[in-house]
Amino acid sequence: MTTPAPANPLASAAVVSCEKPSLPALSGFLAAVPDPRGRQGRRHPLCAVLCLILAGLLAGRDHAAAIAEWGREYPEEVMSGLGFRQGKTPCPSTLHLILKQLNWTALEEQLRAWAEAVLVALDLTREVALAADGKTLRGSLKQGSQVSHLLSVVVHGLTLNLSHEGVSRKTNEITALPKLLGRLLLEGRVITVDALLTQREIAAQIVAAGADYVMPVKGNQPALEAAIAARLRPEALTEGEVQQAETDERGHGRFEWRRLTLVSLPDDALDWPGARQVFRLERGTWRCPRTGDPRYQSSSVYGITSRARERAGAAQLLGLTRQHWGIENRSHWVRDCLFGEDASQVKTGAVARAMAALRTAAISLLRIQKEPNLARARRRLQAHPEQCLALLGLS
Repeated sequence: MTTPAPANPLASAAVVSCEKPSLPALSGFLAAVPDPRGRQGRRHPLCAVLCLILAGLLAGRDHAAAIAEWGREYPEEVMSGLGFRQGKTPCPSTLHLILKQLNWTALEEQLRAWAEAVLVALDLTREVALAADGKTLRGSLKQGSQVSHLLSVVVHGLTLNLSHEGVSRKTNEITALPKLLGRLLLEGRVITVDALLTQREIAAQIVAAGADYVMPVKGNQPALEAAIAARLRPEALTEGEVQQAETDERGHGRFEWRRLTLVSLPDDALDWPGARQVFRLERGTWRCPRTGDPRYQSSSVYGITSRARERAGAAQLLGLTRQHWGIENRSHWVRDCLFGEDASQVKTGAVARAMAALRTAAISLLRIQKEPNLARARRRLQAHPEQCLALLGLS
């Protein structure tokens, strides 16, 4: 039976329900970050400095020098609204020094608490889907930073970043994800990952936390891939046990279709923690350039999930697999191309991580306000700094 697949029922419900919502003030959570500086010579409040960086990012200033300039371009009452009381805002070197000394764990904890409070305000505390994926800070990598790769967990649809975990040169995402998941509230949620993170220990951790996973299975798990392929062979299927869903998308000279074939598993049918269903995802893409012949590409990948059929049919799983890659074009791409993250040449890992965390917070602020065009929103905020204060909960 073929059923139409919504983009993602969980994510679409989240977006529809937040018509310019009244959300927890991010500034209140930033005020709880401990100040690493000694009392002597402390001129600018830490919360004001963090709010200045966020306001500058919201207004189109991507780096410390530009943010410091932004702070000195506007009237004193705007800076007073951010929390500065002595008529002068920090210079770029002061911003860099403060971020270098900042307690990264405490900042991340407060940003995570704010994101969870936003989900509570939107009544999305449990039934949400989370995508886990990593991103390299290329500019910092070129400068030799020891931590230049960040693993992120983002809410599907909302693109609300819940947490980061730094990945040093000596480790990889496989060892970082369990630490990151251990800090999150997972019960009742769905975690989607890419094939690299399809690991037995990660699946077991997710299931033990009362959550579910959706994992693609490729060559890094050959035995599991072979078992799923055998289960999905036509001769192994019985009438009525297969469920399918299809979608197609057209536009900009491109036509793309997807088909997901889903089969339930008997208890203990596969040696994999919590496995309840397996699927095959087929994808075909036609590209029709203005000149030349049309080009066609196709691919097929297997997958596994711990969600039972009554909680996740073929249509929902197709939506979840599609929405997982929203982290690439709605978060990673925005950080690189709109917020200039890859252009940043910050060598100090602590500064690079703090700036990346604040960039994702700025993106989250814009996303949950349903801004359709983030570049246009940043230009508007540059002309109206009082709106930056309102987004931070300072007015």
